[in-house]
Amino acid sequence: MSKPKTPKQNRTLNMLLTAAGLDGDTMRDYLESVCGKRLRREMDFYDFQKAIKDLNEKTGNSLKTAAYNPPAKHETPKDKMPGKDSDPISREQTELIFNLHAQAGAVSSKAQAGIARKAIGKYFPATVGDGRKMIEALKAIIARGGLKQPPGDSKNKKNETGRDT
Repeated sequence: MSKPKTPKQNRTLNMLLTAAGLDGDTMRDYLESVCGKRLRREMDFYDFQKAIKDLNEKTGNSLKTAAYNPPAKHETPKDKMPGKDSDPISREQTELIFNLHAQAGAVSSKAQAGIARKAIGKYFPATVGDGRKMIEALKAIIARGGLKQPPGDSKNKKNETGRDT
């Protein structure tokens, strides 16, 4: 009993036959000349191996290039940023977050921790993914005009005499 062909062999042979421009009767004539069988369904593992090796030699391809190569993935801005989401937060991200806090008007650590708790559920971002979420949240706050101070907030304000009210 002969060994059955593999799906990988089938894909490789398809690709090589297409690259060589063989189809229909020309493909069947070629297969018959190489392995003695006119139809692919009659071919076994070793017949496929012979045909692939012969096509590789004739076309100048190697077995490695004959394998399926998926198309290149479309890059998103997230892919261009350094580090995985689970990597520790980078120094650049930390500095950017502090600068964005200042632009948003969150100068106290309590305000900064409040924004972080709302955005990521933690007091401060620890990973690159948390940092990205924080940066986006701070950009949104800045786009809305920053943090608003409640009107009549007399906390830490002094009146004209210099005394606390």
